[in-house]
Amino acid sequence: MKNRILNRIRNWCLKGLLNAVVLEDVATIGNGNKLFIQGQEITPDEAQTLLAEVQFIKETRFWKICQDTLKENAHKRMFRYAKSYEDMWAGKLLLYNLDIQNKLINIIKGYKEK
Repeated sequence: MKNRILNRIRNWCLKGLLNAVVLEDVATIGNGNKLFIQGQEITPDEAQTLLAEVQFIKETRFWKICQDTLKENAHKRMFRYAKSYEDMWAGKLLLYNLDIQNKLINIIKGYKEK
């Protein structure tokens, strides 16, 4: 219960104050173990196709390159070349992007049809 309230507060701050994308805008698992993508329920067949795509993408070299490049650039911006608050902010945004991508994949991988 406490985590739900904290998530709602966090999402309100991110969406309302910073105009950021939150994970719940992209994918959620609702009541009755239903998977919602961009607010619309998808069928179990679509979910299985999506799961297969996610598993394939996670195994590709392209995915690893993208993830590593974002991490490296974020660390460079924040720790090596940061001269202002905006430089730190840019690095944090890159890390936030990585976090959203990985959490989205975990939601889809965690979906199990009843």
